Amino acid sequence: MAINRAMSIVAFFLSLVAIALSIRTMQRDPLGTDLSKYDLSSPEQTLRSVNRMATKQDIRAALQLLKLEVQDEGNDMKLFLSDGVVLNVLKSVEISNSGAAKNNGMVVSFVKFTVSGVDYYTVQYFRKDQFGSNSPRGWGRSVPRRPKATAT
Repeated sequence: MAINRAMSIVAFFLSLVAIALSIRTMQRDPLGTDLSKYDLSSPEQTLRSVNRMATKQDIRAALQLLKLEVQDEGNDMKLFLSDGVVLNVLKSVEISNSGAAKNNGMVVSFVKFTVSGVDYYTVQYFRKDQFGSNSPRGWGRSVPRRPKATAT
């Protein structure tokens, strides 16, 4: 009887601890903090901040930093990441016997994406990593092609 009572008291306190931990977890933002919490004032501080983002798995700050990088990159990436993009891979070619050995295994994809009724054509480069995933290696230049005007 005394053992059952002691076990129920221990179970009660463990459940209180579990409830307190879950409440604390719910109060935290699961995606992480804002980019403003990191020091990007110098190259050294930026590298340290990026390292902290990765260690803390701070998704929100990393996405905000990526958006900053994209804004500096040019219009091609901004178009690709905009809302309402219709994406089609027209053809992909794997390079198997290149003059430069570092290019072997690279996949070149010819991509068409449509933003606000305008078709853009670009070339994307991918390389398989050690996990078998295709990781992007570069952006070609997006060339817009407007729909042809019909004669009336």
